[in-house]
Amino acid sequence: GDIRGPLRHSPDEQVVTILFADIAGYTRIPETAATAVVTRLMAWVAERLRQCRRAVLSSNTWGDALHVVFKSVADAGKFALALRDHAREHVGHPSSGEPLLRIGVHAGPARPVHDHLTGRRRYLGDQVNWAARIEPITVPGEVYASEPFAALAALEKCEFSCEYVGVVP
Repeated sequence: GDIRGPLRHSPDEQVVTILFADIAGYTRIPETAATAVVTRLMAWVAERLRQCRRAVLSSNTWGDALHVVFKSVADAGKFALALRDHAREHVGHPSSGEPLLRIGVHAGPARPVHDHLTGRRRYLGDQVNWAARIEPITVPGEVYASEPFAALAALEKCEFSCEYVGVVP
């Protein structure tokens, strides 16, 4: 494997859990249907995030995409599975009904910064970039997790488990 060192932890970084989600094939859905799907989905997401607001450090959307930073692996995993289940029932392709939402989660150190455009806190760093790379390779209708996420979930004895799917290009 790729070996890195020496191990250093920046004092302004914190270990967080990062979720990215989007609607696969969004640009191929007719505009009216796509707008309706996104509006319904984000209304559900907003309500769920309000319910678990103490667990959420940062959240943002753009188009059909969702980005949420959680304090813990357990909170992120529970949210990701609830989002997946909701989407399986309510966010299928308008013509085929096939699942559309793909969700990726990862845990690692990130740096909180003030976003001058939104006036809100957001997180930056290599681990956020890594998390963003998981969602596009996720099978629609599923949640894919990184190895660090799965390891922390196992250590914390979360109420969910992660199954190994192998190396996904």
